[in-house]
Amino acid sequence: MRQTRTDDRMDDLAGRVDAGFAQVDKQFEQIRAEFERQRAETNRQFEEHQRQFEEHRAEMARMFEYQRSEFAAAIATVNKRIDLIWIVLLTGACGIIAALLAS
Repeated sequence: MRQTRTDDRMDDLAGRVDAGFAQVDKQFEQIRAEFERQRAETNRQFEEHQRQFEEHRAEMARMFEYQRSEFAAAIATVNKRIDLIWIVLLTGACGIIAALLAS
């Protein structure tokens, strides 16, 4: 009789342990599913940020190119003005030299 009671108790314990492990397995599956959902969301957000970053980078490249062309045009204008100043100075110097030689 005692052996039967011990066997019954061991069977009962084994059943509770199995039920406990089944519950833990279920909880791990829920946690794993949540991690997968979070990973998918994080990947989606990362890809969205990556896309936005690429859009901003392209916009900045366009803006820098525009600024470069504006700067190049401004430098070209300054160079033309400097060339005109040199022409005026040389013409004036030639005129003064010619006046001095003629007198």
